[in-house]
Amino acid sequence: MRKMRIAGIFFLVIVLLASFALAEAPENVNREEYKTPFPVTGTLSEEEKKLDAALTRMKQEADKLYPPTATYALVDWDESLVHEGLRRFCRELPKGADLHIHDDKVIPMERYIRVLKEYGKVFIVLEEGPDYGMMYVQDPPENAVSLNEAFSEGKLSEEEFREIFSISDADALPDGPWRSFERLFDVVLGLEKDPELLQTIYEEAFRSCCENKVFLLETRVILFGDEEAVAERLRLVRDAYYHVKDEYPDFVVRVIGDSGKNGFFEKEFAVGILRIVMHLSSKIKDEYDPANPKAFIIGMDLVNEEDSSKPLREYADFFTSDEVKESGLKLFLHAGESLRYDNEEVIDAYLFGASRIGHGINLFRFPKLMEKFREKGIAVETAPISNYRLGYVSDLRLHPAQIYLKYGIPVVICSDDGLFLSREPLTDDFYAVILSWNLGVAEIKELCRNAIVYAGLPQDETEALLAKWEKDWNDFVMNFKE
Repeated sequence: MRKMRIAGIFFLVIVLLASFALAEAPENVNREEYKTPFPVTGTLSEEEKKLDAALTRMKQEADKLYPPTATYALVDWDESLVHEGLRRFCRELPKGADLHIHDDKVIPMERYIRVLKEYGKVFIVLEEGPDYGMMYVQDPPENAVSLNEAFSEGKLSEEEFREIFSISDADALPDGPWRSFERLFDVVLGLEKDPELLQTIYEEAFRSCCENKVFLLETRVILFGDEEAVAERLRLVRDAYYHVKDEYPDFVVRVIGDSGKNGFFEKEFAVGILRIVMHLSSKIKDEYDPANPKAFIIGMDLVNEEDSSKPLREYADFFTSDEVKESGLKLFLHAGESLRYDNEEVIDAYLFGASRIGHGINLFRFPKLMEKFREKGIAVETAPISNYRLGYVSDLRLHPAQIYLKYGIPVVICSDDGLFLSREPLTDDFYAVILSWNLGVAEIKELCRNAIVYAGLPQDETEALLAKWEKDWNDFVMNFKE
């Protein structure tokens, strides 16, 4: 009996010691081994470490401005939630490139309003109804009024004008925000019929990018009509680029020729446009330096909301054809901008040989494909604010691009359709991810560098822009003040 008591006491002691050991175990565990950082190139200099410490302070202060349950949307700036130092950091940050923009939509709204006012020949419909907000330059309908007169006579305020471009899903179910988003392209479509105004908008869009430390744009231009019409539009973009390059000699614009894949675009029409793009790529060059012409059209894409459009696989015969391979143009395909479990566009984009994919929200569903993206260095063009505004992520802290970064897949931060989505295109996107992903200087440096490394440029142009960016980066590190 005594032996049983001794055994029982011994067992109890063992249990208690084990309990204490378990209770203390979390304190003794090396927590770092469970954390997966974003892989970065190189180590930080002493000056970069000082900047990183300053950034940490700014992030901590910015984080305190948000309630614990805030979604970190950071879309419609509530000035009471904005940390001015962090916003200035993002403005002055040499972002390098924006590789996913649509046409001239990289222009900030404030600048857009100024251009339209100065042009003075814009008309707008202000009557309530389906045409409310539609703008025209040529052949305005009878119920349209002069935009400038509407502003000057108090019929329309600048804030009300901005509201026309707001994206709401309140009356768009079951389509979510996409219906109201796509309507915005109709709102401005009438302005594109005036080449002079359109070129001015392009110029101001490009100039704005340069002022915000973006010196490479790869703009997706959606094209219509015959070869003459397509060529006219591409030359207009190039002329606008040349004018801004006169002011900013290091500035570079390249075009990704687009067609559509929704119900409006028959497959034959869409493929016909892309064939025109391939043909013109050898004729329309960047000849700013006539003695050293460079490619101006560098790639192709098909756009439109994925889940209601024709799938990429319907275009397999074209994208895998010899004519596409021999064209020298790269494929930068929208793929994975979806939450649907049956959306497999990322697989088709990979099989077609895409150099980058646009958005890639659902790439995380395909681990084996993620491995291929990492092995082959296929970059994901991530547009954080666009993804939030269009309903693909409810909280930017949960954006799947963080998984891709930690997995070693190249990611570039882009603005998409900034005119409709944010106040300061790309600056806002960087503010959002720096805060919601808790990025340090090393990760930010990697993201900015990626935007040049994974651009669609030949090696010599990439190296030249990379050298310019590295100089800008070092100047930024040395001169930024909290």
